Parts: sequence; C-alpha cells; structure tokens
Amino acid sequence: MIPLTLAEIARAVGGTAHGPVQAMGGPGLTVTGPVVIDSREVTAGTLFAAIAGARSDGHDFAPAAYSAGAVAVLGSRPVDGPCVVADDVVTALTKLAGLVRDRLSPVVIGLTGSVGKTTTKDLLAQILEREAPTVATSRSFNNEIGLPLTILRADRQTRYLVLEMGAAKPRDITHLVRVGRPQIGMVLNVGPAHVLTMGGIDGVAKTKAEMVRDLPTAAEGGFALLNADDERVAAMARQTQATVTFYGTGQGAAVRTALVNQSSSLAGELADGLRHRAERLDDAAERTVRRWLRRPLALVPSGSSSQAARQPSDRNGKQGRNPWPDRFRSSAFWRLRSACCGSVRAPARFAGLHRAS
Repeated sequence: MIPLTLAEIARAVGGTAHGPVQAMGGPGLTVTGPVVIDSREVTAGTLFAAIAGARSDGHDFAPAAYSAGAVAVLGSRPVDGPCVVADDVVTALTKLAGLVRDRLSPVVIGLTGSVGKTTTKDLLAQILEREAPTVATSRSFNNEIGLPLTILRADRQTRYLVLEMGAAKPRDITHLVRVGRPQIGMVLNVGPAHVLTMGGIDGVAKTKAEMVRDLPTAAEGGFALLNADDERVAAMARQTQATVTFYGTGQGAAVRTALVNQSSSLAGELADGLRHRAERLDDAAERTVRRWLRRPLALVPSGSSSQAARQPSDRNGKQGRNPWPDRFRSSAFWRLRSACCGSVRAPARFAGLHRAS
C-alpha cells in the first residue's frame, strides 16, 4: 500500500484517531504495510482491520496484531493501542481503497463470470507480472471485503491491477466496479449460479452485465472483452459504451481458438512455447496447462493471417482499425486479449488451448 498517516486514514474513512498515538509518533504515525483482516497475516507496518463477524470479533485480536508489528487498528470501537474508529469497518475499507485508487493510475482489469473466474485471474496475473508489477485478487477474495483489500495492496510501482469480481445478488458487481473503476472489463460466461438470489438465469446475466455497463466509454479508453460463445454474454455488447472485442471459438470472434493437426509445425511450436510457460506457473496452473498440452491443440487467430488478430471487431463483429492505446499493446496485454474462458474449460481456453474432440 502507499504510505498513509493515521490522520489521512481517519479523514478518508470519516473516522477518528484514538489511543496513545502521541507516544508513538502522534497523528503522523504512518502505515507502510498492507491492510489485513487476519491477525496471522500481520507484518511490520500493517494496518489491521478489525471486523466483527458472526463467529469472531476482530477487535479481540488487536493485541496479537500489535505484537506482530501492526502500526494501528481500523475498528468500530477503540482498542488498547493506536487506532482509527469508524462506524462500519467494511465501509471504511471501501473508502480507504477509493483513496488509494484515486492516487494511483494502473491499468485496472475487472473480470467476472459464473465459472472460471479465479483460475482465469491467476493465469492472467502470471502473464502480466512478467511485463510489469502486478497486483491481483488473492485466492477468491472477490467480494466487498476482498476487492478493497486487493486495491490496498497496490503501490506506486503497480502497473496492472487484476480484480476478480463475484456476486451473490443484483448490484454486487456494480458496487465493486465503482470501487475498482476498471478500464477493462471481461465477462467469461453466464451459468446457473446464485439463480435463487438473482431471479433466474436471466437475472444472473443482468448481474454479470454490471461489469461492462459502468465501464468508461470508448472515447475514455474503456474496453469490454466478451465471450462470443455465450449468447447471454455476447448480448452485453448492447449494454456498454466501451469498445467491445469478442473472443471465442466461432467465426464472429475477433480473437478465437481453433484446432489444427498436432503434427503440424505450428502445433509443435506452440506446444514447446506453452510448456516453457507452464514451468513458470504455480503448481495448480501448471497442472492445468500440462494436462491440456497432452491433447492436439493450437491457438489460431481469426482471419487468414496473424495480422487479423490485431484488428479488434466493432460491436457488429466487423474488423476495423486498431483502437487500442499504445500502453495496451504490450505482448502481455495482447495475450490477455486472447484469453478465451467460456465454460468449465476456462483454464484451457485462457491458455489459448482448445481440446480436440
């Protein structure tokens, strides 16, 4: 996180500083480490957010947090030590994340879908971090608590911020998008998850569409990456003012996967390159990629040449002039554009692979 004094934190969250702050540096006492909600994750310089839950109360763990090196506690009541007290800790985390987001200017990528979010996020982050410093959602912390914590891990060196966004009910993603403010939004698929709380499969689609609905306009640099193989996702192109690029396996996708004979030189080269990449993935991702590498596969851009893959489609699926800003044209970002994650085969599609039938 960027360094923040307790006074800055208190102003940002609408709270007040309490405790023996004068003896420990006064209101200028500075948080230099991450913000955590688990006292076991505290390191030197940390701000410990004490959330009172149904099973445990984070305030009870304040002494352990101080002992582990926490500078201060963010809570809903004073504790015995430097702290900032706010009415609601989760709301305070959101406000604090907003302050950090305002002070930084990374490329923010938001992604959602009924399945495949976490694996796609993990693979995407491992690709981008080779290009530049990258911060991504930890595990599947994709809700109103996890997303602010992810943003709060970013600092002035962070170039890419990858935010997984989940939803249990309508408007959950709207809230997360407004906190993270992604320039790029990716929707993987729409499936029968949370149908009871979202009003059926069409309600799920409406909720997932919140990802692209509030993106910046095309003129402001907004981009929506939509799965052309999922008709509900493809229909979201009508709900955004951002530039739309479709990906998938069909002819209508600007970036698509296709099958070739494994004995071809193209397949051999790709297999070699992807095996080399798999060596640098974490264990789970490596197993996924290697499993799919055993089948006939290849990544083939749409059109008759590789140049065609660099021509994003407009909302009608037509090829057009490349509108992507220079800073989005790194090799890492083009691999991000090629991510194809539309079903339970999402990890393989993300790696640019498609299983032979």
